[in-house]
Amino acid sequence: MPAWATPAEPASTAPGYANAANTGPYAQDPARLRQIAEVRQKAMKSIVLWGLAVIAGVVVSVATYANAGPGDRYFVWWGPVVFGIWRVCASASVLFRLRNV
Repeated sequence: MPAWATPAEPASTAPGYANAANTGPYAQDPARLRQIAEVRQKAMKSIVLWGLAVIAGVVVSVATYANAGPGDRYFVWWGPVVFGIWRVCASASVLFRLRNV
């Protein structure tokens, strides 16, 4: 049998490590990896939902302005736009910080 085809080392018995592939100086606990994946998923969901809020705010504002005649009133939905931009930036910041984890 060639040297490269030798059986793999047995799994590590260190607590928190499930297999030999998850050992070494850069190893992470599988529970920690699941937690990071959940945070990424929540951040992406937040970006999508608050991005839709920004789009809805802009669409309603532009539509009511376009339909208003001279001297008529129109709505400016600045709340969803401003808060949505803030939440999208906060969620993008979370994703940016987690990109190398």
